[in-house]
Amino acid sequence: MKQGGARLKKKNSRTGRFLTRGLAVSAAFVTAYMLVLPAITKSVHLSGELDGLSVRVETNDNVLPVDTKLQLGHVRLPEEEPADDGSRILTEEETERILAAALGGSEEYEAKILQAVDISLNYNGNEIEPEDHVRLFLKSDLIREAAQPVVVHLTNAGEAELLEARATEDGETLIQFGAFEEEDPTVSGETAESLESESGEMFEAPEGDADGAAASEGKSDETAETPESDADGAAASEGKSDETAETPEGDADGAAASGGKSDETAETPESDADGAAASGGKSDETAETPESDADGAAASEGKSDETAETPESDADGAAASGGKSDETAETPEGDADGAAVSGGKSGEMSEAPEGDADGAAVSEGESGEKPETPDSGEAADIPADGSGAADGNSDEISVNTDEFSVYAIVDLVPKELLPGEELKFTDSVGGMDVCVTAPYTAFPEGTTMKVSLVENENVIDNVSETVQGEFDVLRAVDITFFNAEGGVIEPAESISVVIKLQEALDAEKSKLIHIGASETSVMDNATFEEGQVQFDSDEFSTYVIIITLGDPGEQVYHGDGVTITVSYGADANLPKGTEMTVRELEEGTEEYDEYFERTRAALNLEGDEVPDGNVTVADQLNALLSGGYDLLNARFFDIELSYQGEKVEPAVPVNVTIEYDEPVALAEEEDNESELKIVHFADEGTEIISDVTVEGAAVSYQQGSFSVTAAAIAGSYGNAGWFNNGRMEIHYGRVKENGVPIFELAYIDGKLPGDAGFPVGVESARFAPGTTIEEIIKALSSPTNISSGEQQFLKHCTVVDFMMHDTYVVDDSNRAHNGYTETISEKWEGPKSGNKTIAIKITRNSGFEGPLLRVNNKKGYNMHMYSGVIIDNAANQITTGSGFDAANGSISEPVAILIEGDGLVMMMGDSHITDSQRECDYHDKENHSSCEFRGTGIKLVNGGSVELFHQSYIERMAVGIEQIDGKTRLKDSPNPLGNRNTVGVALHPGQSIGKWINSIEASSPVPVFLRNVGQWKSGDIVMDSGFIAVNNQSVKVNVAESDVNKLVFENVNHGQQTNTRMGLEYFRGSGEDPYPVIRFYIGTVLNTRTGEWYATLRNAVMGENPVKAPTDARPTQNYIQDGDTLVFYGNTVEGQNIDINYNLTIRSSYSDENADGTRHGNACTATLSNGAGITVAAGKTVTFGGTGTTVADGIQGTVTGTTGGLTLNGAAGGSNIITNNGTLHLRSDVTLANAKKYGVSHQGDQFHLYEGAKFTGNGTEVFLKDDGDFITLETGAPNGGNATNVELGTVKNGRDVVLQGAMTLGGDYLEKFPLRPFKNQEEYEYVYNLTGSDAKDGDGNGKPVLELKLKQTLVINITKVDSGDNSPLEGAAFQIQYNGGKQKGQIVAIAGKEQKGSTDEKGCLQLSVREGDYTLVETAAPNGYVINDTGQYSFTVKKNENDSDKLEICGNDKFKPDGENTYSITVENTVKSAEVQFVKTDGGNGKLAGAQFELYDVDPSKNPDAQPIFTGISGGDGIVTGSSADSSAEQNTVVLKVMKTYYLKETAVPIGYIGIGDVTIQVTEDTNSKELKLTFTGSNSLTYEKNGENTYVITVPNNPGAVLPSTGGTGTWMLTMAGILMMTAAIAVMLWCRKKAAEH
Repeated sequence: MKQGGARLKKKNSRTGRFLTRGLAVSAAFVTAYMLVLPAITKSVHLSGELDGLSVRVETNDNVLPVDTKLQLGHVRLPEEEPADDGSRILTEEETERILAAALGGSEEYEAKILQAVDISLNYNGNEIEPEDHVRLFLKSDLIREAAQPVVVHLTNAGEAELLEARATEDGETLIQFGAFEEEDPTVSGETAESLESESGEMFEAPEGDADGAAASEGKSDETAETPESDADGAAASEGKSDETAETPEGDADGAAASGGKSDETAETPESDADGAAASGGKSDETAETPESDADGAAASEGKSDETAETPESDADGAAASGGKSDETAETPEGDADGAAVSGGKSGEMSEAPEGDADGAAVSEGESGEKPETPDSGEAADIPADGSGAADGNSDEISVNTDEFSVYAIVDLVPKELLPGEELKFTDSVGGMDVCVTAPYTAFPEGTTMKVSLVENENVIDNVSETVQGEFDVLRAVDITFFNAEGGVIEPAESISVVIKLQEALDAEKSKLIHIGASETSVMDNATFEEGQVQFDSDEFSTYVIIITLGDPGEQVYHGDGVTITVSYGADANLPKGTEMTVRELEEGTEEYDEYFERTRAALNLEGDEVPDGNVTVADQLNALLSGGYDLLNARFFDIELSYQGEKVEPAVPVNVTIEYDEPVALAEEEDNESELKIVHFADEGTEIISDVTVEGAAVSYQQGSFSVTAAAIAGSYGNAGWFNNGRMEIHYGRVKENGVPIFELAYIDGKLPGDAGFPVGVESARFAPGTTIEEIIKALSSPTNISSGEQQFLKHCTVVDFMMHDTYVVDDSNRAHNGYTETISEKWEGPKSGNKTIAIKITRNSGFEGPLLRVNNKKGYNMHMYSGVIIDNAANQITTGSGFDAANGSISEPVAILIEGDGLVMMMGDSHITDSQRECDYHDKENHSSCEFRGTGIKLVNGGSVELFHQSYIERMAVGIEQIDGKTRLKDSPNPLGNRNTVGVALHPGQSIGKWINSIEASSPVPVFLRNVGQWKSGDIVMDSGFIAVNNQSVKVNVAESDVNKLVFENVNHGQQTNTRMGLEYFRGSGEDPYPVIRFYIGTVLNTRTGEWYATLRNAVMGENPVKAPTDARPTQNYIQDGDTLVFYGNTVEGQNIDINYNLTIRSSYSDENADGTRHGNACTATLSNGAGITVAAGKTVTFGGTGTTVADGIQGTVTGTTGGLTLNGAAGGSNIITNNGTLHLRSDVTLANAKKYGVSHQGDQFHLYEGAKFTGNGTEVFLKDDGDFITLETGAPNGGNATNVELGTVKNGRDVVLQGAMTLGGDYLEKFPLRPFKNQEEYEYVYNLTGSDAKDGDGNGKPVLELKLKQTLVINITKVDSGDNSPLEGAAFQIQYNGGKQKGQIVAIAGKEQKGSTDEKGCLQLSVREGDYTLVETAAPNGYVINDTGQYSFTVKKNENDSDKLEICGNDKFKPDGENTYSITVENTVKSAEVQFVKTDGGNGKLAGAQFELYDVDPSKNPDAQPIFTGISGGDGIVTGSSADSSAEQNTVVLKVMKTYYLKETAVPIGYIGIGDVTIQVTEDTNSKELKLTFTGSNSLTYEKNGENTYVITVPNNPGAVLPSTGGTGTWMLTMAGILMMTAAIAVMLWCRKKAAEH
């Protein structure tokens, strides 16, 4: 039993020892781990410096990535100069928000931004924000030197927030930014505790020697008390409290801070305290600051109803109340260095110290009482380092923040409290009183002032050096200040001085001069009022009051026709050296017009205004013609007197004389009197100078100041003023109202409303828009309308001249305006007075180029012109006027009347159109050859008409009537046109004159000119029969045969009678309208055998309708036969097809041929209109061009000379000439032009082409329809050797195109006869064959020919292989493209099959080409492969030099011969690959270093000898860097080929993380998008992203294992408790074991 117990005891003892040792080891491990944990956990420290500001960021692990970069950016204030350093410039609005946030609504401080910086964090090139709060430190000398530095954060959202002060670890003062998320490591747990709950009472800090601070963040009803002993900490309450937080009563360095709402006062220590009691809550009682030697400050930010008392002893601090208080804040009574600061709202004021205090009481609240100053009577000093802010010696501040942007350091400077009274000094001497007012700061206490007189002669020299001109010294006085010791002093700042004198001072003449120690100067800030002068100065010595005196003189100005003299005496007080400048206002400028109207207003001259309302034209004219009084003319002179560049004015009025070159003419008649007025436009108002003397050309008066002055003549303009030698002038279109031209009545010399000198208001001389000429004429014609004005009109006027600046339009609106209901739209007739008719004249104004009238009235509503109406075209008024143009047919400008549409002008009486500026009365070549008429009288377009009645006429025009489209009717005017114009009527094709008169006078024939006579056809009517009125009945008037001689055919006179076979003829016709007529005839085509003339080629070919003169016998039958020659002498228009059934020669005339006219030898054109063409019948031969025979005196012969040639103009028709199995010869001097399809369409028999033939503007020159159709080239290539395009209707091997004729055909002619593209053209070649033609020469050989031949074909075998192992590849796509000409880039087609395709399973493809330049293009590589190089292989196929039947490839060595006409080429493709980069991460955003990898291209588990193709290790940025099997060079990317499998092994895993195992990677290509894809097997955690063209980043994550807690983290307490428990258990077991051992 004992042995068993002993064994049990021994066993228990061993067990106990085992447990004890195990617990001891565990406790030791846990304890050691606790000790080293802070060292092995990581934190991030970032720092930087910018512009003297050091910035540091501290954070725990995982808040920021390891490689985060700190970036600092310049921030400049709006007033700073911009720099090129990328600085951000604060806006005015941002600056205001920062300053407002810093002040927090306080009015006791001034805020200034000291420095601002833009702080940001950057990771991998991207700006980031921390995941949690981090600590930010700012350090700068500016912080140390600031009075009260605070920091404002400008958030990314643009809001500004004020951040609080906080102390740094080394004891210096700092600024706290917002609420800290964790405990401050600088505050020990023994010193301060945190209360975060809503507690009913405040937490009490320890009463012992504490360095910390009690902080309450909850809401409390009681006060948190700070230690009562020597405490360095601060009690801070941020909750709401009803009681006061007491600060220590002993030697305390801390501060009690209350952030809640308190009803009682926070007391600061009563002993030597360095801290400050701060209350941030709302309190109803006063916070007391220490009463003893305290260095701290009591700060209350709450609302208090009582006063915060500061220490009553020697205090260096200041009590500051930021709340609203009704009582005074008391400063400490003891020796206190701190300051009581109240940031809340208090009901009472804080009192300033009563003893020796260095601080200052600062109240930021609203107080009802005045702050008390210390009892000593001395001003309280404001500490330089501020109060209630960070320690002035601190240069660093910090903040907890989770956002980085702009931070601004702002200094808050308390506003100084200065006494409100001023210092005053007075002294009198010599009748002068000197009064000085200065702020207290300007002089020390005990300062006195002494004033003494200075003799005038002692200062004159000094003043003379400064003041120009004469002057008198009024007073000179010396002002001196002395300090209490009697020393001379100057004020510390500018002070105000008033010198009062007994004399009155003239401010204009008085000056104050200061004679200083170094210089004498004029006091520009001195002001003179009656008997005193006031000025400000900070320097005192001698001051002199002077009176400036003038210098007599005379100023003279010479201008345009005027001399102005200004003379003055000394009393004018103008200094010597005064100068005068004169500027005359230019007439026609806005400035002149403005002063003209101001002068009229000043003289009360408003003109004759027409009453408002429905005013008639007669009312206006009556008001004008009845006379009036107004300003007639004026000149304006801007006169200025100046001295040394400054404007001066005379002290008294001076003499002014204006002398003109011509005497001033003033009328004295009863109805035409005038007087001269001088009007001065002074700055103080307008002045009319009444005392003016006019003697001859001189005008004299006196003037007291100078600016713009008017010398104006006003007077009565009278009735006669509207008439200039009997001419009344009315302008039209010079101005417009709302875009509508209006009429204006002009005064003498053409003055119009708005012009200087026009006597009447604008309204009365301008007629309403829409007013018609008829309305004005009617108003002037009726005495009842004009009354007294009409009498003056009839008395003075002989002509009313309408000056046209714009075109006057007569349309249906005129009819309504003039009151007509039918037949008439407007009627003009000169007003009559007895036997006197006043002319109505329409005259072209200078520079106006358009028509004077445009008539477009409705049909049946005509315009009538009667006696007295004159239309004056006045062509010389424009520079673009033109005479008659016979050759080109351009219209003569300008045009007097334009009549269009249904417009009809009836000219009656003696109304006429003329040009008053022509020197001769009529056109006579013999006597007036130098007199060239210009312009057009009437222009008719779009159906306009004119009728000439009575004595009306048109004269002195280049063209009387230009009838483009309309009608001219000759009524009963016996001589409407006659020899009065260059051309009477110019008729355009299709136009005619109407004879509506019984007889045209033989002595006054009508000149007619046919425009574009080449377009006139025989039979076109020139004059037709019309009608006359007999007894109100319309009776027809026939054209008589004798009327032919009364029409002058002007084309002959102007060189256009090219042959006797052109002219005018009478033709009776059917007798129905419009017959009988006078018509035009012309012979253009001459049959040289018969001598017959024809109007067209068709008529000549058919032998129909020959042209004959009236005296020629009419042919009795048609004449045409084989062998005839038809010769062109002019142009024809062929409107029908011309079928030639005879063997003919058709050509143009020669210069020596039929020389009795002027058309021989000229170029001629036959225009084939309406799609007409010429067809050569089967079996017939037609020759165009060349020489031939003619008839001369009845004998046939050969023509000589030169020819202009014949052109067959297709006019966009089908084909010019068609050979319908006929034979065609195109010889020299023939041109086939402008056929839409073909110049020649050859269809059978023969086509002979000669060198002189030409083609131009055709769709295609020659069309050869069938195989047997070809060109026989006789004498050389046409078109001067230029290309003649040929189109083939039938294409076949061996077809002839051009055959040699009488010339030698060479191979170079292939380029001269190019072929138009045709189907399967690439299969043929166009060649020169020396003996290829079917036509044989004398030796039996084929003639040289240009022909078609099928091309040889060359086969190309293409093989596609892998560039690595040379294995065949299926699916590579190729095509052969043309590499030149218009087909470049197109796919080659052989026999209609495009040469393209893809390689088969053997990698083979066969394509074909013919001779030419090509490119073999690989358009698509097999799936997973890329095209090597460009994939394009250019080459040329040509014939073998020795054997034309063999083709060979040159220009590219990749093509190898592979048999006759066969080549081969091998093309490689490289497999696609992806360039990848591996990045190791911790499963999140963090990067891991130290992970090692191997990458294989074979499975290493199945191939033990396999070697990795890449080995690498991850760096701090997570990127895997290493080397490959091919190169030892360092690399961080690996190339992976498509369609291949790779094996990734992680051979080393970072500590604390789990590896990924073995992973398989495969690269594939999407068949549609061709994008590469990466597939991973073995792990689903790998991801990838594209990083460029076929470049990728593979992210390889490692998930963490057990994670060590961070420094200060939440994990440490668990380990701590575990260690304590283990140690306790170990001790318990050990004691238990000892106890058991003792028991045994």
